[in-house]
Amino acid sequence: TVTLHFWSRAPGNRQVKALMGEAFGLLHRAALTAPGFKLLDCLREFATVSVGPDGKTRHGVQRYRIIMHKE
Repeated sequence: TVTLHFWSRAPGNRQVKALMGEAFGLLHRAALTAPGFKLLDCLREFATVSVGPDGKTRHGVQRYRIIMHKE
């Protein structure tokens, strides 16, 4: 699994959700490559946005499961 973190101090969740959307567009079901491996799938399995302790910073988290096998 790969966990990505996003932070924004812009008011509301719009900016952090836009960043997370860009990552989703690039990674979910992506055709990733790695020498000596064959990709079976890359799926987002978790996403959340929370407000940081300062009450201003938004913290987004996404987790992707990348399934590969050695060729």
